[in-house]
Amino acid sequence: MPPLEIRGTVVEGALGIAGVTVTLYEFGANPALATTRSVFATTTTDARGAFRFQPARQGEYYLEVKREGYVNAAFEQHGSGSREAAGDSVRLDRDHPSREFRFSLTRLGELRGRVIDESGEPMKGLRVVAHPQDSSPSVGWEEATTDTDGFFVAAKLRPGDYLIRIQPQRATLEVLSRFTQADLKIVDQDLETSEWPGGGDERSASPVPIGPGASLSVGNITVRKALYYRAHVSVLAGDCVPGEKWNFAALQSGPETPFIPTMDVPCTREFLVRNLKPGSYLFALTSGRNGENARWAHIPVQVTRENLELSLTMFPTAEIEGRVTAVEGGTLPGLQGMRIMVAPAIQGFADFVLFSDRSTSPDLSGRFLIKGLQGDRHRVVVEGPGGKYYVKEIRHNGIAAVDGVVTLAPGALAQLEIVLDDKAASVSGVVTAGDKPVEDAAIMVVKWPMPTDVFSLFLISARGATDEQGRFRVLGLTPGEYRILAMPREAIVRLGPEAMTPLLERAEKLTLEGGSAKNISLKIVEP
Repeated sequence: MPPLEIRGTVVEGALGIAGVTVTLYEFGANPALATTRSVFATTTTDARGAFRFQPARQGEYYLEVKREGYVNAAFEQHGSGSREAAGDSVRLDRDHPSREFRFSLTRLGELRGRVIDESGEPMKGLRVVAHPQDSSPSVGWEEATTDTDGFFVAAKLRPGDYLIRIQPQRATLEVLSRFTQADLKIVDQDLETSEWPGGGDERSASPVPIGPGASLSVGNITVRKALYYRAHVSVLAGDCVPGEKWNFAALQSGPETPFIPTMDVPCTREFLVRNLKPGSYLFALTSGRNGENARWAHIPVQVTRENLELSLTMFPTAEIEGRVTAVEGGTLPGLQGMRIMVAPAIQGFADFVLFSDRSTSPDLSGRFLIKGLQGDRHRVVVEGPGGKYYVKEIRHNGIAAVDGVVTLAPGALAQLEIVLDDKAASVSGVVTAGDKPVEDAAIMVVKWPMPTDVFSLFLISARGATDEQGRFRVLGLTPGEYRILAMPREAIVRLGPEAMTPLLERAEKLTLEGGSAKNISLKIVEP
C-alpha cells in the first residue's frame, strides 16, 4: 500500500497564498472517540500556497485553513467550514490513500465616503448601507455610521461590485394607536432613498468594484430630504373583539419593493400609519383569530401629496373544497408529496403571497379542504406530482381558471377541481463552461411568455441541478413554450428575482409537446 498523504493548495483567486496555517485534526479510532478530534499536525503553506501531510494511519480527519486578515471565500455560498476558516472532512483508506484539496480564502475590502446635506454640512450619526449590486437584502450587506464630520467606513466587504444606499432613517412604517387630532395634520420629513455613486435608483447608479483587501472612496454623498405622509385608518367598531391583536401590513407596489413584515396593532376602531412615501400601496389588516375564524380587510391606497383618511371593512374568510382528478381516459398517480397552495393574487403586489398563502395535501382519494382564505382573487399553485404528470387544468365551480386565478366570495365555500394529465414533457441535457461540465449548476425552466408578476415567475418555474458530469433532467412539464437557463447555484441565491428577469431574455428557447422528451446542451450563464 502506498504511503498515506493529504496535500493541497490555498488560493486567493488563481494565486496561491503563502503563510496560511493549515491544521489537520484526527478523530479517535474506536467508537467511543469517533466524534472527538485532536490536532494531528499543523503546518503553513509555502510560497505557492501548497501544503502536505503524511498521516500515520487510515481513518477520519478534518482539514482547516486559516490566516489573519482572510476569510473563507465560499462561506456565504455553499462552502464548508466557517466564515473565518475554510475546511473539509477527509477519509483515508485502502482505496483512497491519497487526497488532494483546494481551498479559497480572500481578504475583505472597505468602502469609504462622506455624507453631507444639501447645504454642505456633515451628517452626523447617519446609518448607510454598503451592498452588492443586484443582491437581495442581508446577502453581503454591511452597515456603517457616519462620524461627527460625516465620514464613514463600510468594512468587511467581500470582493465584488458595491453601492452605498442612503435610506430613510426611520426606515420602516410606524403604526400608532394613540394620537391627537394635531397628529393627523403633520407631514413628516426624512431622507430620500438613493444609491451612490450616482444618487439615483439602483439601476442608474454606478457600482464600485472592490478587490481583495481594497479600500476605495465614493467621495461626497449629498443626501436629500423628502416628505413622508400619514394615513388615518378607521375600522368598523363591530369588527373588534376586546383584547384581540390585529396584524397590519402596508406593501408598496413595484418590482424593487422589498418584503414588508406584518406589525401587531391593538384591536381598536382607528390607528395612524406614519412614514408613507408617495406611491401605490396595499393596506392589509387581519384579525388575530386563527384559521377560518379570522377576518380580513384589503384596501388599495394611493399616496400623493397629502395625508389620507381611510375606512376599512372586515370580511370573513373563504373556504375551498376540492379534489384531484385525471383527464378522461387517464390515470391518477400516487398523490404523496403533492401540495396545493392558494395565495392572494393582487396585481402589483407580488410579495403579498409571501406571508398569506395557505397550502394542503390531498388525501389518498384526491380530496382536500383549505380554510381561512383572505382576499378575493387568489392564485392556485400545485407542486408535484411530477414525473409523467402535469396539471392540465384548474376548474373553479366548474369553469376553467385562467392562469390558475380564482375569485372567491368572502365567507363562502368554493369548489375546485385539479385535473392531471399523464402526458407531461421533460427536458434533459448537459451544462458546460467552455468544454468542461459544470457540477451543481442550477437549472430554471420557465413557462413562456413570462408573467408580469415577478414572484409568479418562481411559482410556475421548474428547477433542477446538474450532477458531477454536468447532467440534468427536469420532469413533469406542461406542454408549451419555455425558456431554460443554467446558472451557478450561488448566483441564484445572490440575485433577487428582479435581476433574474433580464437574464431569462438570454435563455434558450424550447417548445415541448405532450409526452415529449428533449435533450439539449446549455452553456452556464453568469449574471
